[in-house]
Amino acid sequence: MTAEIRSINCPACGAGQTVHGGGRVQTHVCPYCGSALDALDDFAILARYENRLRPDTPLNLGDRGTLWGVEFTIIGIAGWVERYDGRSWRWTDHQVFSPTHGYGWITREDTGHWTVTRKLRKFPKQWLSPTSVETAESRPHLWIDGQRLAYYETSTARIEYLEGAFNWAPKVGDTVETVTLVGDGRMITLSGFSGASEREVEDTRMMSPEDCASFGLTPAPRGRHPLAVGPRWRHHGFVITCAAAFIALTGVVGVVQGGSGGRNLADAGRLKLGELPHEITFDVPEGTRLAKLQLYTDLNDGWAWFDVEIENEDGDVVLGGGRELSYYSGVDNEGAWSEGSRRGTVTFPVSGPDRYTMTIEMPEYGSGNTGDRQTNSFVSAKITGLSYSWRPLGATGVVFALILLATFGWDSLRKARMLAGSDWTDED
Repeated sequence: MTAEIRSINCPACGAGQTVHGGGRVQTHVCPYCGSALDALDDFAILARYENRLRPDTPLNLGDRGTLWGVEFTIIGIAGWVERYDGRSWRWTDHQVFSPTHGYGWITREDTGHWTVTRKLRKFPKQWLSPTSVETAESRPHLWIDGQRLAYYETSTARIEYLEGAFNWAPKVGDTVETVTLVGDGRMITLSGFSGASEREVEDTRMMSPEDCASFGLTPAPRGRHPLAVGPRWRHHGFVITCAAAFIALTGVVGVVQGGSGGRNLADAGRLKLGELPHEITFDVPEGTRLAKLQLYTDLNDGWAWFDVEIENEDGDVVLGGGRELSYYSGVDNEGAWSEGSRRGTVTFPVSGPDRYTMTIEMPEYGSGNTGDRQTNSFVSAKITGLSYSWRPLGATGVVFALILLATFGWDSLRKARMLAGSDWTDED
């Protein structure tokens, strides 16, 4: 791309000036008198814009700075305004040019932020127009360069000031309708929704402090901008993956351990209620830290209270208390139903090797809500030893679940801040 720099005298006011921008410049607007000149026709006068008010910008034609590690020159300045519902938003585009990297824009946003924009050669697989936005039932999204971007706004802006050279043919009073989407660290702007205009895709990023300094800029943001929201935490994916994997591992280990039942230590079989109280003696092998008592009784529309006491060989009580079992069932207009359970479990700590004695009895029972009828005929008791406790792993799993929720929650808040200025509203 040629780096041609031309010096001309304005045919309208005679002022001498430099035309930057290379051989693709189409229009040059005299910064002194506002005459628009045709760079493709020996700078013939196309129009004259009077009573112009220059935008508030610290940059001038010919200023230089660095973008993407390459020097660019300011070649043109365009002031824009968008009006809606009695409000106005103004921003200033500065067209920049590099002989090796072509054209782009740096923009002083209405919030005081500075952004840099370049056209994309790659188009999204799907196109998004203002009409498709209006008819969408949920916030539209597009995939561009492998990144999912969310709809941000639709706007119609008008050019109200021009100065310098442009590689297109802008006119004061021209309007452009755009659809903007936002993602992590970038905004994508789509334009060209009528058959008479060419479709264009522009990629906008926040200017880095180094880029701003190279142009002599000292940004003073005074408002919110979606690109000013911090990027996703760089460890986000790693933390999500590890936390989810550990939670899944906790579940698998819990299922395996819970399903295995552990080593059988004692099985009293079916004890008739007349045999109660009943003692069971069992040995706990070395390495066993927990034991599980499993009870079953044939209750039907009733309840029973079982007292259980377990002593070690020294006579110390390691488990004392009881367990109520109840079971009710019936049929109503919604079909068969049941509540409660005929089974119950109690897990208690042990320390092997040692010998333990369990005493089980059923001092109380009843039927219905107030009846005293006995509704069961036997109870079975089985004791299994567990060398594994799910509680520590379960507690760790809860911690990782909280980490997972916190990471997702923080990222959701970040995205909410990024979309806070969007014109999209979810209808009830």
